[in-house]
Amino acid sequence: KYFVACLDKVSVQNDGNMFQATAVYFSNAGKDSDRVIKFFDYEKALVLTKCQHKWQYDDYMKNRNEYSKYFKVPDLVEVNEEDLRYVEALLKKQSFYDVDKHSVYIKLAKIYSDHFSSADSVDMLCCNELPPLSFVEEADKGAMIPCYLQHGDLSIDNFLCEQEELTFIDFEHQGYYTPYYDL
Repeated sequence: KYFVACLDKVSVQNDGNMFQATAVYFSNAGKDSDRVIKFFDYEKALVLTKCQHKWQYDDYMKNRNEYSKYFKVPDLVEVNEEDLRYVEALLKKQSFYDVDKHSVYIKLAKIYSDHFSSADSVDMLCCNELPPLSFVEEADKGAMIPCYLQHGDLSIDNFLCEQEELTFIDFEHQGYYTPYYDL
């Protein structure tokens, strides 16, 4: 999914201040000119993200703002729309393999169940507007199905286990999906 470069240090100019990164991630988005670059400063616990295009920045901010209404996301430390970059708090990630997976799955199910009970996060979509669903009969193609705001790419790489809390990251695929799509 990502190409990772681990370095001794790389300096990035950030509003006149130097951002000292110890790791750099490049998203694997087709053309090099479409890649989003993330610089990780482990000492200051910050992540600087640089978008290549205004649409990437706008999509991320829109998705982040919408998603953060319902789910815990990292704190936004700095935003620079003109330079298409933002800085978020870097959370100490507890390895998914070092935690009680059963309790993580229970937490995820509870978070989503609570979310689905929130009436303001539902959107009714016609079956014709959704990807093909095996349970939809031909006669029901015009039926309306409740869809909920969800992550869209929820894998163990896109949520962080931090003691008793789960924090969600990388929500560029966020959108309205059928219940429990993420799970």
